[in-house]
Amino acid sequence: MKIKTQLVESKDNFIDPETHELLDTVSDVRKEKIVVDSREQFALYYSSIIGALKDLNGLDVKLLMYCTMNSSYNSNMISLTNPFLKDAARTYGSTVGSIRNSITRLCNKNILIKEGSGAYRINPRYFWRGTTAERKRTMKYVLEVECPNC
Repeated sequence: MKIKTQLVESKDNFIDPETHELLDTVSDVRKEKIVVDSREQFALYYSSIIGALKDLNGLDVKLLMYCTMNSSYNSNMISLTNPFLKDAARTYGSTVGSIRNSITRLCNKNILIKEGSGAYRINPRYFWRGTTAERKRTMKYVLEVECPNC
């Protein structure tokens, strides 16, 4: 984590309420220190997800959004173990069984890819957290796993 100093400019316009005439403009420039995280804190959502969302319920979509924002950077991996399931059930006012059912539906739609016991990868075709170059490498791996003889 780095601390960066930047100049911030703000302008305030004062307008006459009756004539809507600009009376005065006051400018202010000041230095602010901000914290800069070197990792990107967002996920990219690709338009191909639109068709995949068909037939998913609200809990499925909420779980998917939570997974995308908590997946590992540059791998899209997420561990969906019992502690996570209990926490997700409590967060969404649901049951562990319903969360498991959502995971199954997301796997059936190939949005989540099961990699092992409790380990899943969010399909990079739909979502990605990381660099574009790493997404391309991961997409190649996912395509080889999905269709080894293609």
